[in-house]
Amino acid sequence: MRRLHFFFLIFLLAAFGWGCKKAANPSAQGDGGFQSDAYLPPSPPPETENQMHLRELREAIERFQDARSFRAKLAIETKDGRMTGQIDVTKPERFHGSLQVPSQNGFETSEVIGVEKMFYIRLPNGNWTYVKNQEKSQALTTAFRSAVDGEDSLLGTSIPDSNTVTKNKDSALACDRYTTILTDAEGERTELTICVANGLPKRIEIKPATGGATIDYFDYNKLFVIERPLGVRLD
Repeated sequence: MRRLHFFFLIFLLAAFGWGCKKAANPSAQGDGGFQSDAYLPPSPPPETENQMHLRELREAIERFQDARSFRAKLAIETKDGRMTGQIDVTKPERFHGSLQVPSQNGFETSEVIGVEKMFYIRLPNGNWTYVKNQEKSQALTTAFRSAVDGEDSLLGTSIPDSNTVTKNKDSALACDRYTTILTDAEGERTELTICVANGLPKRIEIKPATGGATIDYFDYNKLFVIERPLGVRLD
């Protein structure tokens, strides 16, 4: 999943109407009648339906990026099978997640914790260890969070002003579905759908040419603690 960046579009709202009547100052009539015209900026043109949908989508993404914490359940389709898991995130640099990955024996569960620049993995024997190589640790942290974090995911992608954004009601999820197509530098197209409820993403669906992912978000701005696992040797 390629890393891109969101920029937020700000629309100016006109607070005043057109025109202003010229009024003479009665006390100044004897001096020739002093008059002044107040300058009012022109009102911006009304939004089109597509511009409104694009603005609403960007506002929801900005609120997501401003969230202090959240949880997410994810399902990722790969050529090797379906991966599922959950991740808890407290910004800026803490997360705790587990992922079920297809294997020859069915599924293997990987549990990880990231605290600042330290990345920890639970071993099959139940003990925790940390990744000593900082470059690899950072790469693993970025990879694990890429599907859900605002900075490293499609929620950090720039949506051009020219994009078409459709909006539909999703009664099953009780949210508004916004759908658009993102095209990367190589010309590959990805369909992005974000279901928004209470101003925040409730579900995103990512559909590239192959594979895809569905991520459900919840527990925004809840207080939960993520700490380093106890008893881990750092030597």
